[in-house]
Amino acid sequence: MSGIGSIPSNMSSRTILNSIGENVMLLDDNHTIIWANKQASVLLDEAAPLFHMRAPEDFIGVSINYFYDLSAHQLDVMKHMQQTRRTRITIKNTIVADIVITPLQEDSSIIGFVVMLMDVTSRAEEEKRKEAWYRKLSIPIVHIWDRTIALPLIGEFDEERGGHLLHSLLEECNVHRIEYVILNLGAVYEFEDRLKFYIQRVHDSLKLVGTQCIIVGMSSNLAMTMGRLDRNIPTFPHSKNGLKYVMKQLND
Repeated sequence: MSGIGSIPSNMSSRTILNSIGENVMLLDDNHTIIWANKQASVLLDEAAPLFHMRAPEDFIGVSINYFYDLSAHQLDVMKHMQQTRRTRITIKNTIVADIVITPLQEDSSIIGFVVMLMDVTSRAEEEKRKEAWYRKLSIPIVHIWDRTIALPLIGEFDEERGGHLLHSLLEECNVHRIEYVILNLGAVYEFEDRLKFYIQRVHDSLKLVGTQCIIVGMSSNLAMTMGRLDRNIPTFPHSKNGLKYVMKQLND
């Protein structure tokens, strides 16, 4: 769907983008910054000294890869991306933000990108917020059956929190000789690339210690957005289905 209604002639695209209230930038098909709205210009002005620049205008004509480091894989993904992607980034170890990248297409070809930087904060403020999240969302590992534990995934996941949870999970499996871990995604509503990576990492790590990973709480919408995981991971829509699977495996 291309939208409904029409934009009045007295409403320019520049006026609309400036009134959104978020940091909006336009990139060309080579990932070069070609325009920034008023709010993004303020952010770029604050970031300029981090890049030894004098003014936000100095960012025009600069690759987004200079703004924050993109891996070769991420650059390849951008070349072929068909839908919006969102992830959390840190700029020069000082500014933290959610970056939302949407491809602009014409005749099935990418002609540029719309980039939005949202939920912008300082690294220090981000660390305080993480600590609060960790305290609030310390996820319990629940023993639900013989040699079986469950782990509900709740809240935001970054490398630090994911690594901490994985360490605790592996330790629990080794100490109690756990054979099955049920990951419950019932409280996950937005599936980002980093969470997909984390689930795959949990599966691969558990496999190394002889423990099977099982996913439950997978809604149809979540299944559509998460894409392809290892097909060998048993996946069920409800917890009871996953538990029945475990009981059958233990009784065989």
